Amino acid sequence: MKIAISNLAFPVSEADIAYERLARAGASGIEIAPSRVQPWEQLSSRAGAEERRRLNAHGLEASSLQAIFFGRPELQLLGEEPGFLQMRDHVARLGEYADALSVTVAVFGAPRHRHRGELGTEEAFEIGKARLRLLAEAVEGSGLVLAMEPIPAHYSGDFLQSYAEVLEMVEAVDHPAVRLHLDTGCVLLNGDSISEAINAGSGRLAHFQAAEPDLRGFDQPVANHTDAAASLKAVGYDRWVAIEMLEQAPDAIAAAERAVAFALNAYKTE
Repeated sequence: MKIAISNLAFPVSEADIAYERLARAGASGIEIAPSRVQPWEQLSSRAGAEERRRLNAHGLEASSLQAIFFGRPELQLLGEEPGFLQMRDHVARLGEYADALSVTVAVFGAPRHRHRGELGTEEAFEIGKARLRLLAEAVEGSGLVLAMEPIPAHYSGDFLQSYAEVLEMVEAVDHPAVRLHLDTGCVLLNGDSISEAINAGSGRLAHFQAAEPDLRGFDQPVANHTDAAASLKAVGYDRWVAIEMLEQAPDAIAAAERAVAFALNAYKTE
């Protein structure tokens, strides 16, 4: 397992400094929230290639994408058709960006972009299944995988809140571009066991985030990273472990370095 950290963890104005320091701290990659790098209207293959070169100059790779709909409230999985069609177009462009960035996974969390609202559970599931398959078809040429994240009510999730529900959806969509993503913080906040989630989803698991509730730092972690690491190792997971956290005061880069040190120790492999 290789350790990455989200670019949500440090000021974008200090990205090059952060890249240098985090690489020295032992991180191998950066999880990219694209709109932290450039405005959405500038999302392109060229932008992806430029960021890849920037990361490579510091000895880093892009591990994955996250916050893939941030700031675009009109993009809706379960809403009216125009909002979904805009989401599909956005995802297709995201695939081109990811291909140039050499990224193969995008985390689909986005609770506000998949609200079921007044839809019943079964109706939302059927709409979601059909539309996720259309999104999968929109990115399959780029090789990008949409990794569906269970989002608990704590984060305003009302659709696919548990890992079991996400697994059911992934299996129903039955497309290689739609897979499972697990996050220690989200699983904890939904009252589920991270070990059980990893064991149940190992065959569909595309990506993993080490995170604390409310995306806090790792100075006093409460999520069960020990069991998470042991379970990932037991199922043979060899992909990225991406640290997801927000900027921590008073020194965000130093807090990110400490998080990398924690993750290297907790998720180390022999």
